[in-house]
Amino acid sequence: MEWINVIQTVGVTTAALIACAWFIYNKDKQISDGAKEREDKAYAREDKLMEVNSANAKALDKVADTINDSNAINKELSETNRMLVSKIDNQLNKIDSIDGNVNKILDKLNT
Repeated sequence: MEWINVIQTVGVTTAALIACAWFIYNKDKQISDGAKEREDKAYAREDKLMEVNSANAKALDKVADTINDSNAINKELSETNRMLVSKIDNQLNKIDSIDGNVNKILDKLNT
């Protein structure tokens, strides 16, 4: 009944214009509300990704520190192994020398 009163009061053209304006306003509001909602969700996802990226960067820093520590330990172990091999070589040379001397003594005793 209300619409009939409006049409009778202002006329069909004006009533149609008001209806179109009302429809356009509501449709525009609906579109902008949807866009704002999508934008808010996108910002929330972006914030979450930034937090995850920050946590990953911290974890990668820890991994890099661990690798650097491991490299330093490996360098020390390599040096220690080099020194041990050198000492073992010296001891083997001494053993070879002693073995040669024992063989000479045995040769003299047997002759």
